Amino acid sequence: MAPIIQVEQCHFDFPRSSDASVRTLTRQFSFEQCVNRAVAFVSGYSGHYTDDPNLNIGRIHVKAEASLEDAQKGEILVTCEWAFDPQASSFPSAGEVWVTVLGW
Repeated sequence: MAPIIQVEQCHFDFPRSSDASVRTLTRQFSFEQCVNRAVAFVSGYSGHYTDDPNLNIGRIHVKAEASLEDAQKGEILVTCEWAFDPQASSFPSAGEVWVTVLGW
């Protein structure tokens, strides 16, 4: 019998900031059934400089990871990283990331 794949969508909102470092947000949730494995991937992202949305961003660093917190309860911890590269401190930025998590 094939394993049942469970799906969860997470949204991460990175508010306006002038911080040039990589920012990290986490979210914890539980699948309906216990899982032995989980994987997260970025399914979408958006970002802009808040003071002038027409500025060229350069590159965006986005990373998502999922880890099992309690397999028997189906508890998953999702970590999402965000940064503009390069980030000019005189130009605050904001962004959001959508992450899809699969568990089985």
